[in-house]
Amino acid sequence: MRLRGRDSWQLRFYLGTDPGTGRPRWHSKTVHGTQRFASRQLEVLEAEASRARIRAGTLSDLLDRWLEAAFPGWSASTVTHIGSTWWYVMRYPVQAAHVLGKLLKYVGENNVLWGTDCLFYGSPQDQIQALRSFKISEEFQERYGYPELTRAIKTKILGGNGARLYGVEPITGDASTAGASWNSSGASSRDATAPSALRRPPRPGPSASSTTRRSCKTSDDPR
Repeated sequence: MRLRGRDSWQLRFYLGTDPGTGRPRWHSKTVHGTQRFASRQLEVLEAEASRARIRAGTLSDLLDRWLEAAFPGWSASTVTHIGSTWWYVMRYPVQAAHVLGKLLKYVGENNVLWGTDCLFYGSPQDQIQALRSFKISEEFQERYGYPELTRAIKTKILGGNGARLYGVEPITGDASTAGASWNSSGASSRDATAPSALRRPPRPGPSASSTTRRSCKTSDDPR
């Protein structure tokens, strides 16, 4: 604990050793108040960290426990969602390799889904880029039996598996021409077979009220 400014204290406490790298892990937090208050906060944080190490270990350790408990009654239709999980582990390559590798090995590449969880974390672009560029090393593939994280598997995780489960036909190809499949009436060539809840409703044409009264919004209004 050290003083950073007037009634401002930096608390730093030990989180244990990273099982993947063997390096010590530390966490820092700034609190405001008296020295006595800061000391109490440090004690609380250290106690919580200690309980967490005993109870949980790493995220990969938790995944091992879950797989061990769930695997005996495993169903081929079981799926896993890694939205918040990927947001957390993508900054720790060793843990990320273990989490993705175990899920792909035991759950299967067709049953791992990623969702943005953007309500909590904002724009998901960094998560998408991180997964697109991520690789499971050949060493981990040989040592733990993890599959190679190919481009095709990443595509399944990022949307293909979800689309299959919900009965959605993904639009493929160049994003700049993706809208070309919509015809002038606003209907897609896929509408005939798509579930009714997922069909895009026809765009209404101009009516007398929308052309003669300036106060009315036309169907092209972005709002």
